[in-house]
Amino acid sequence: MMWHLMVDFGLGSPLHFVASYEAAVTFAREAIEKGWARAVAVDDRVDHSYPAMPCQCLYAPSGPDAAPMF
Repeated sequence: MMWHLMVDFGLGSPLHFVASYEAAVTFAREAIEKGWARAVAVDDRVDHSYPAMPCQCLYAPSGPDAAPMF
């Protein structure tokens, strides 16, 4: 199942990602704990067709040839 992750870095509009539950929660936790983001939200509503919410996929941090984390 894909999960939606919204991250507000304080640079304007928040960014939206899709990822596995584990990847979304891990990124959300690190973004807040390390001070990368002002706010983070994770939910199970993923809709790629919604034009105001373009989503990017989160990838494993193991290198440029990493497989998607979902």
